[in-house]
Amino acid sequence: EKSYTHNHTSMLLRTTLNSAHRHLRASTRVSVRSFSYTACFPIPEVSRSWISGGYYDQVDGPTYDNYAPSTGAKISTVQEADADTVNLAVEAAREAFPAWAAMSGAERGRILTRAANLIREYNDDLHLLEAVDAGIPVSETKYVQVLCGADAFEYYGGLASNACQSGMVLDLPHAGGHPDSWSYTRREPLGVCAGIGAWNYPVQVCSWKAGPALACGNTMVFKPSECSPLTALKIAEIFKEAGLPDGVFNVVLGRSAGPMLTTHSDVKKISFTGSTETGVRIIQDAAPSLKKVTM
Repeated sequence: EKSYTHNHTSMLLRTTLNSAHRHLRASTRVSVRSFSYTACFPIPEVSRSWISGGYYDQVDGPTYDNYAPSTGAKISTVQEADADTVNLAVEAAREAFPAWAAMSGAERGRILTRAANLIREYNDDLHLLEAVDAGIPVSETKYVQVLCGADAFEYYGGLASNACQSGMVLDLPHAGGHPDSWSYTRREPLGVCAGIGAWNYPVQVCSWKAGPALACGNTMVFKPSECSPLTALKIAEIFKEAGLPDGVFNVVLGRSAGPMLTTHSDVKKISFTGSTETGVRIIQDAAPSLKKVTM
């Protein structure tokens, strides 16, 4: 009985994802600003890292083929970010940080909320891309994964106005012999944060990493799983349309980009979702420079 149930479920999954793959490949015309279910955005032949508000064409370096788990068909060729590309992405985030951190929390929140609304608007296209790239049933990507990602961005957008404003003030009447002495704490953004995602919830994991980091005034370099990198690139496009300044959110592709981020001297915080073994290595990489790490 277990074998029959497993085979039946697998057959349904293959049928559903084959349909999603046909929808994606049938697209012939579209722009990022005008999606529709019947004319979905095309999958590029070569997927590139997103740096400082646009796709970065790496001159040399390794590539790998990205395959649809449901069919085994090749989706695209992915340019794997080399050291120069990762350094460029981190530098873009570092340069964008002062202006983004100086922006009011309310303004940052409005940008995140606009991004959330655009993700919902483009759900018909994003959920198909997620289904093909990650091998997830379209019933889940359409009604759960993409929309939950939008909800997360909206949630953190709502918190942004207070995220870095609240602190603590303490009266210290006897400190140093001065009766009016007092102290205070102030919440400040850290700087460049690295987000490292897992293959199975691409949009949601991206929102869990980028949402709180950007709301608090940090900038981010996000590395999606090398198995499902495509929707993170679309989120970057949507951020740009929502008004996010260039360099605040960057995407680097490929397995080797992760260790480069976790050991980079300009990265102040790492947020990771994935295996325990990889998490242990990340903590070891972060320890010498005392990077903050969230697992």
